[in-house]
Amino acid sequence: MRGNFSESLRNALVATVLTALVVIPIFDLRLERAGAQTVIQPNWRPVLWACLAVFLVQLLRPLLAGKLPRISLPRLPQTMPQHNRVLMLVVLVLAVIWPFFSASTSWAR
Repeated sequence: MRGNFSESLRNALVATVLTALVVIPIFDLRLERAGAQTVIQPNWRPVLWACLAVFLVQLLRPLLAGKLPRISLPRLPQTMPQHNRVLMLVVLVLAVIWPFFSASTSWAR
């Protein structure tokens, strides 16, 4: 049990750090106009709650694994190996372009 807890603790800490790196730019940094200047107003509360939730879920995951029902996820369609590179390129291009198209209406305001 000791090795299992230390591994769970390590995984929980790594997941919490990664969560903080992803969540800080999204939830924490809010730009506000103060006259002619733009000021960054930090909002740490949502970041701390998100990190705490991820830490607790990851720490308790081995205990909850046997008690929660198993959910079968849908299978992804199989592709031929030569199509994988093209498919990944299309997904990458869409991921890069999508934010510009979805936010284009807010630029005109």
